[in-house]
Amino acid sequence: MVAYSYLRFSSPQQASGDSVRRQVEKTEAWCRRNNVQLDQSMSLRDEGVSAYKGKHRENPDTHALAAFVSAVKSGRVQAGSYLVVESLDRLSREKIRPALMMLLNLIEAGVKVVQLMPAEMIFDEDVEPMQLMMAVMELNRGHSESAVKSERVGAAWAKKRADAGAKKVTRKLPGWVKAVGGEGREMKNTQPGEVRLVLDPTGAATVRRVFDMALAGNGVHAISLALNADKVPVMGRKQFKGRAVRWNETVVYHVLRSRATYGAFQPSKGRGSD
Repeated sequence: MVAYSYLRFSSPQQASGDSVRRQVEKTEAWCRRNNVQLDQSMSLRDEGVSAYKGKHRENPDTHALAAFVSAVKSGRVQAGSYLVVESLDRLSREKIRPALMMLLNLIEAGVKVVQLMPAEMIFDEDVEPMQLMMAVMELNRGHSESAVKSERVGAAWAKKRADAGAKKVTRKLPGWVKAVGGEGREMKNTQPGEVRLVLDPTGAATVRRVFDMALAGNGVHAISLALNADKVPVMGRKQFKGRAVRWNETVVYHVLRSRATYGAFQPSKGRGSD
């Protein structure tokens, strides 16, 4: 018997946090207890990807869950295999109909979906009505949590957009931008209390290198390997729990996709949590 582990979290910052370690350890423990071999030939990680609107089910070249579904359809993943997730909301935080249809389609294709939390459960072709009802409740809970967060974040950003012309609306800046000035400080060419955003030379040079490598035909994996080999510091957060944060495919991907690299700033409604 073979199992595949699917990991997902919505915030790129969680890549250096506890989310990956927790999900990996729980999956490996389940495989040991049930004498199931964990297939690691497929990297099924959607890091920094929200499941609120189902984007993680689109484009198998970009998203791991879409790649897994494609592998199931092609026969690369055989019927009878397990797909292990920490909880069902890792698979989807969409509205109940598309979320449930995705789960049922996997089961119909012969995949046994293993949920580790909040209660360990296996959803397969012999799934009982009560188990299915619990799956519906869990999927609905995930969507409801994300919907509430999306509404709250949207309201907060509406106010920030209204204030954008008069003041800095967020403390979170791209790694290649820094703020100068501020309350109680006077910087050259700024008024007392004024905050200005300027390019950080080191960070800007790193961004240019990332784009030059991508234009030369290098993928995100090759770029992250090269940056780590040259010990290029990750922009923004430098350490987590005393260890240096390293480049990974997700961080490179977000740099390449960020509109902030050409100076755009577009505050928008949140996509929901996890």
